[in-house]
Amino acid sequence: MDFLSFKQSLYKNAMSKFYSFLLLVVILIFSSGLLSQTPAPESFPESDARWINAIYSGNGYIFESTNYCMGDEDTLINESSYSKLDTCLGGYKGALRSDLNKVYFVPKDSTAEFLMYDFEAETGDTIQDVYFESDFLPEVFLADVLIISGNPDAGQWLITIIEENGNNAKNDIWKLNIGSIAGLFSPPWDWLADGGYPQLICFSTNDSIFHPMGKDGPGQCALDLSIENLSPEDLNLYPNPTSAEVTLDFPPGMKPQEIEVRSAMGKIVSFNFVIHDSEAKIDLSHLQPGMYFLKLRIQDRVISKKIIKN
Repeated sequence: MDFLSFKQSLYKNAMSKFYSFLLLVVILIFSSGLLSQTPAPESFPESDARWINAIYSGNGYIFESTNYCMGDEDTLINESSYSKLDTCLGGYKGALRSDLNKVYFVPKDSTAEFLMYDFEAETGDTIQDVYFESDFLPEVFLADVLIISGNPDAGQWLITIIEENGNNAKNDIWKLNIGSIAGLFSPPWDWLADGGYPQLICFSTNDSIFHPMGKDGPGQCALDLSIENLSPEDLNLYPNPTSAEVTLDFPPGMKPQEIEVRSAMGKIVSFNFVIHDSEAKIDLSHLQPGMYFLKLRIQDRVISKKIIKN
């Protein structure tokens, strides 16, 4: 072998080892990335979990949000151990327990236990007296649930409520490690005339987000999603134009902390208003005809609405 051939052989050998080493590094990086991902829970949570439920209005904005949090505190009811559930603001909601892939709920001020989910059900099964709560109407009811299709291996069930008239409600999906994607307690149907519907916005447990898909990863669900998406269109102001008093309707949980009426030049012209739980009455009878702006402070947001005074 001449000297040139010897150098070429050494070069090929070195490059082969280099590419082998580079491939090994890539495999190790990829493998470590996969290993670092938090695996999805294989059962319904029993501690450290958040469910952010909401109603979407027809224009896509959230106008009501009910947050449920489960810590690591247990309680004993009827000699059975339950995990406490609250509304994330310290208000006790009730207690949950899982037993053989069935989830049960005991409401506050009660010892009666209700079935919420049956993750042992198979396609075609009817589950009787499942517990539901509307996120929009203050209504609690029991209903029979039909399993349209069940996939225990994927931990997912397609269900519908069987109504008293024999018809079925809209479909919903139960997930073993989350619950309903319509919301923790929500029934799968529209409550609003404009097409509003209940939805689980976010679910997290053990410092990892697992719903919605595409936004999963480290962290916890935020507890103030509703105010982030609040729009002036979600606040109903009437009559407008007005000759005297206007009424402002606002979503539950969105009570303004401050209300101002300003002229077109920005001057504050009115403080005469009364705020109730879901509406405010604002007296404009003393103002001259013209255009005014109603400015509201709701949590950390400032929203304006235009008013015409006749």
